[in-house]
Amino acid sequence: GEAIWAGPSQFEGVCFRERYGEFNFENFKRMQLDWYLSGMEPWKADEERDCVVVDVSVRDVTAFDRVHAALHLVDRPLDVKVDLDRLTRIQAARWVHIKEEHGNM
Repeated sequence: GEAIWAGPSQFEGVCFRERYGEFNFENFKRMQLDWYLSGMEPWKADEERDCVVVDVSVRDVTAFDRVHAALHLVDRPLDVKVDLDRLTRIQAARWVHIKEEHGNM
């Protein structure tokens, strides 16, 4: 997120920093909703019974607890820590691989 914020985006003529201001979670969230998630639609009446919505907008380990609860999984043992730094590194490596394989999308 932050590394590409000030430079040109994949959308011609759009710089997220110019459009949304300095990088922070709220501005990043607005950008995501405007550019990447703009096609999201609410569930239709016949789909609502087949889904579970989990709020993972909070960027800490409580998101994992909410996913566990929504899926009716066994509670995460308190001694098992979620390594957010490691997950960040995994995601960064994943994006590098995607860009190498597919170019800038």
